Amino acid sequence: MEKPNPFVPQARGKARVLVYRSAQEQDSSKYQRGPRLSPTEVPKEKPDRNTQDESDERIPAVSFPASRGRYPESHPQQLLSSPDDRFNLENPSTTVWPVRLLHAGTMTAYTCTTQEGDACYRSPGGETITEPPYNIISYTWGRFQVRDESSASSLQVNGIEWRVPLVDSNRAFSVDEFKDLLQRVAGGSDFVWVDVACIDQRKGSDENKVEIGRQLGIFHRAQSAYIWLHQLSERQLQKGIDAISRAKAANNATTEDIACIEAMCQDPWFSSLWTLQEAYLRKSAILLSKTGVSMFTSPGTFATLQWVLEACEHPWASASGYIKHVIRTAGLDRISARNPVVLLAAARYRQTKHPLDRIRGIMQVFGLNIGNNLPGEPEPRLSNLEVELSQEINKKSPALAQAFVHVDRVVADQAWRLQVGVVTPARRSHRQAFQRPGVDLTQIVPVDFFNVCEVTTHKQRANISFIEDIPIFQGFSFPLECLLAMWETELPHDQDDPQLGEWMPYMNNLTHSIYMDDSNEAAFLNYNRPLILARNLATNFPDRIQVLLLGKLTDNFDEVFMGILTMRRGERDGAFPPRWRRMGFCTWSKEPEELKEFSCFMG
Repeated sequence: MEKPNPFVPQARGKARVLVYRSAQEQDSSKYQRGPRLSPTEVPKEKPDRNTQDESDERIPAVSFPASRGRYPESHPQQLLSSPDDRFNLENPSTTVWPVRLLHAGTMTAYTCTTQEGDACYRSPGGETITEPPYNIISYTWGRFQVRDESSASSLQVNGIEWRVPLVDSNRAFSVDEFKDLLQRVAGGSDFVWVDVACIDQRKGSDENKVEIGRQLGIFHRAQSAYIWLHQLSERQLQKGIDAISRAKAANNATTEDIACIEAMCQDPWFSSLWTLQEAYLRKSAILLSKTGVSMFTSPGTFATLQWVLEACEHPWASASGYIKHVIRTAGLDRISARNPVVLLAAARYRQTKHPLDRIRGIMQVFGLNIGNNLPGEPEPRLSNLEVELSQEINKKSPALAQAFVHVDRVVADQAWRLQVGVVTPARRSHRQAFQRPGVDLTQIVPVDFFNVCEVTTHKQRANISFIEDIPIFQGFSFPLECLLAMWETELPHDQDDPQLGEWMPYMNNLTHSIYMDDSNEAAFLNYNRPLILARNLATNFPDRIQVLLLGKLTDNFDEVFMGILTMRRGERDGAFPPRWRRMGFCTWSKEPEELKEFSCFMG
């Protein structure tokens, strides 16, 4: 049987890829140019890689995955997004084009210019092509960068003014391996986007900062995406994929399976913060081994990141503490989340070469571009970038930005802030045994909120503004006692002791929940009955707790109101004008009757 080539359109359809596709992706073909190809028959038998013709320079593993809606008629669709995505991750700007693309056949960088509204790419010799399709590659190289030319050489690229960074060929990959991989990934498109050749790598480059802030659009527009696991041989990658398949089928991971999965996840791609962002932006990316070979998960189905993420949602992935640790450390339990705030927890396990990259390497999952100092100004401090990131997320989507719980105690004026986990003291505890030193687990997004987005058209949606780093919340509020009264009439009462009962209406869920800050882990996981907690709070703090309505959230099944629990800080706190402190957050299903306008300083 002829083996399909994953990198040329003519081979498309000889194998298939299960694709994460948003509503925007279904219409993206109108923004891309090129012929529309008809699908061909899916093979019924898994190709035998052992019979591969070694003289064939193509990669005979998978077909071209038109995963971004370029050929929408042949791929299954999952509508995991709605037009109310406040971060615009599902609706990125269709005007974004990379400043450069690499023509892989000649190793020449083409620079983008605009002609009559079209993006035109020009080579150093003057050759011009209008809005060419391109593929994109996600990989990691920063930790392998060296300055000594004795152990490395630089990829030669025409048309750029900087030297491509040197990479240790003994620890990572050689120039020849890199060049061969780029040419294969480009495939029939001829062009590929790769950071070292398409973004100015010179220190302090303004272009570098701009392009880093456009990763969402660049990854969205790419025709197909690939993940290069350059530390894994074909055999190692296949063993990892097969182990996941067996564990999913048996609903249990054996010791051998865990060892194979762990070996696969030890590739540095799974521990880079930059690749975490890229994974979130292109879940349909195809996994490639060191030699550029891709695997099949079953006859005719590619091994994609999305397939791995879906497999890790099955019970086997949390059956034992160790496999759960392996999956959580790699972020495979959070990348598939629709809510990008969830990724902040996964980011704590990821590495960056430069401290400021802990913000710049994750900000595009929120569609943000921050920390761009003006020419001549000093670099911003990491702590300032962390505050700025949290501020911008709160401005764009207050309900999503506040749907988290602080596990550890925080000072009152920081309770509103999302913690990126990069400026906290270096320490470890029993709960942080598997975390990198210097990074603390300071917040949790409950699982019920992994796949929600904000309903931005809600007329009573709160507004958050800032005076320096002090947030001002403006919107509507009501007493906690009003929420308790609603729940008293909604939740069933046919158990004598609901606190001991296990009936789901008494447990936290999307439609009825209260999550309190400063709870220890046991309390967070076990004391999660909203009706009981609301009664206790109303008894201990009568008429003192206000629920500030922030907006509405939806998971495409339920639509709920979301607010934060606030309490006015006493005069002893020395705050003037008086401030309110966030205590936690809650959700409910019916509109309250006692809504009043509310404006306050928070912190």
